[in-house]
Amino acid sequence: MIANTSSGKRFGPLASYLVSGRSGTETDRVAWTAGRNLGTDDPKLAAPLIQATARQSALVQVPVYHLTVSFDHHDRVSPEQMQRVADRVLHDLGLSKHQALMVAHKDREHAHVHVMVNRVHPDTGVAWERWQDRPKIERALREEERALGLREVAGRLHHVDGKETPERAALSLGERR
Repeated sequence: MIANTSSGKRFGPLASYLVSGRSGTETDRVAWTAGRNLGTDDPKLAAPLIQATARQSALVQVPVYHLTVSFDHHDRVSPEQMQRVADRVLHDLGLSKHQALMVAHKDREHAHVHVMVNRVHPDTGVAWERWQDRPKIERALREEERALGLREVAGRLHHVDGKETPERAALSLGERR
């Protein structure tokens, strides 16, 4: 498995992308959805609910944490397995009590799930810091790969015997922008 993360200011545009794609016309891409600490699995309902909760903290300008977990295209994973992996990552990051919405897509050859997370805790209003999230994510993914019998994927922080570790990009994300 591999994971990518990003941050943002508003949940509505991310929810729209997760449901309808960049063009807004991709109507058959969602395989399933699952809410955590929300009371709904509907992205259209979840986004304004999460945004309202995020406003509890006037200091947080970037409350959106977007995590995508992609599985090897040879691995056939069930929705329950995908949720297990996403829940494990959220737990290891300290986000299991935060509002989150999982949206799995069926528009690619490989299984993948997006997780839209509110960095602002719904009860305390305290924002989670994403500093050093990558090592925790990679450790959780490697452990879940082994537990579920999935293919291990090399990452920047994990070496698989017989496979080359990917090199870091020559330019950072900020430098590329």
